Amino acid sequence: MPDYDPTLPAPEEPVLSPEVAVQSGYTESKWIAERLVQTAAQSLSLNASVIRVGLLTGSVNGSWDTNHWFPALVQSAEYLGCLPEGQEIVSWIPVDLAAATIVDMCDIAADTLHLVHPQPVRWNAIMEPLASKLNVPLVPYVEWLARLESLAEDGDVHATHAGKNDKAALRLLYVYRKALATPERLEESMGLMPRVAMDKAVRISRILQEGSTQQLGPEDVDRWLSYWRVTGFMRSS
Repeated sequence: MPDYDPTLPAPEEPVLSPEVAVQSGYTESKWIAERLVQTAAQSLSLNASVIRVGLLTGSVNGSWDTNHWFPALVQSAEYLGCLPEGQEIVSWIPVDLAAATIVDMCDIAADTLHLVHPQPVRWNAIMEPLASKLNVPLVPYVEWLARLESLAEDGDVHATHAGKNDKAALRLLYVYRKALATPERLEESMGLMPRVAMDKAVRISRILQEGSTQQLGPEDVDRWLSYWRVTGFMRSS
């Protein structure tokens, strides 16, 4: 992908230049893993594919790692009194659907594929039911972030050491700040996730083809909240 344009959705192609990955240790390690697989496949004549998986949501039981930036963002409603609104695309995919799709892709010829939800929704399709359930208003992202920044500046950063369930968004403030630096045309998940193409993945996987999957919505929100409350990450309603 020598001519990759960062203002367009990332194509389903190998990333040859390490410069594309120079953002964080996380992205750099993913680039190294991809290149190891691709180089080994070429050298040993193996049939190996790289599947880049997007954001995984809770499965049918709502289980979603509370160390992740989105559960932490939702939990912030309890101490910031609001959640961020927006109209950006959300192409998150439930972990059980992602697992089934990977199995579906096992027998393909070597390729590079993106695994995200084939029927994305708008950010507010997730945030509106969350705000309703938590009885908080939706505010612009910059206002939500300003409240979080203010909390940190007021010395509440000690909460980041009190336990992973206590004001978890403070530990991830650096992640939320990155959203403001994302090009408008690339806004996915408030700029917190990259936009990616998935044409090849949809052609290859029957599971991803139109009509085979359900969009994320209020039922998913209910499952996530239930799990976070049962585990003590969020207060019971």
